[in-house]
Amino acid sequence: MKDYFVYLSETPHASIWGCAATSAGLARVAPGGAYPPQRHPHDHHFTWQRGRILQAYQFVLITEGGGVLESGQPGRKWDLSAGSLFVLFPGVWHRYAPHQQTGWVEHWLELRGAALDRARERALISPERPIIDQTTDKVLCDAFSQIHSWAHENAIAHQDLLSTLGLHILALLGHNSRDECDRLGKLVQRAQTLITARADRSISLTALARELGIGYSHFRQIFKARTGVSPKRFQQELRIRRAQEFLANTDKSLEEIAELLGFSSSFHLSRQFKELAGTAPRHWRERLAQENASRRSTRET
Repeated sequence: MKDYFVYLSETPHASIWGCAATSAGLARVAPGGAYPPQRHPHDHHFTWQRGRILQAYQFVLITEGGGVLESGQPGRKWDLSAGSLFVLFPGVWHRYAPHQQTGWVEHWLELRGAALDRARERALISPERPIIDQTTDKVLCDAFSQIHSWAHENAIAHQDLLSTLGLHILALLGHNSRDECDRLGKLVQRAQTLITARADRSISLTALARELGIGYSHFRQIFKARTGVSPKRFQQELRIRRAQEFLANTDKSLEEIAELLGFSSSFHLSRQFKELAGTAPRHWRERLAQENASRRSTRET
């Protein structure tokens, strides 16, 4: 197939699929060739010196040659070779180019939509890990071959099909990164176990991340993606549930409960309790006692 590129407006059906294909293309860059070519729309063209920030996601597959990608900031660099798939993210600065001595063959599909946003929120794709080495994944190559066939034939007529092929590629990334997902899942489970075991004390979550062998910002990202809450929120909710158990099942004072759970003071416990439970600990205990008394009265009658 000849080199080509197409740019499309968002389809009215984007809300059905959760994404819309807005660009696709194939380019062969010979060794020593100029890059990027001076032929793309102004909002997509870039120079190596300035880089570029898109307002969409792009999947870019390299099938021949090699090059380099910088993403997030200048100097944050990844090597690219045949089989490398990388993801460009909306709002994230980047630049990339083939090596002068090798050139490359690049394939791309650009997408916008909530499905991609959700995948990013769940860390299925992440600006921290833009490179996904699929090597010679035949299914992925077949997907791009079909993209080129439909886009080259009549991109507007096939736009919905191109969009759903974007979802197909996204699903392939999730399938092929299952081992990594399992590893991260075990790490989050380990973190939950340690936070639960240490619920009777104030712990540093930064130190916990270090104990688990991971940076805190990445730890927080994957923890929230897996559980729906940040590590700090998980810790707070756990300690307040423990406080509720003490309030419901013992006559211990708030000062005693605060000491048992590692709060600096009963005031600290009370403030956090009210923030998460919506009422002060004393009122929560009184309301629970009233509800229990009402249930006993109902049973006796």
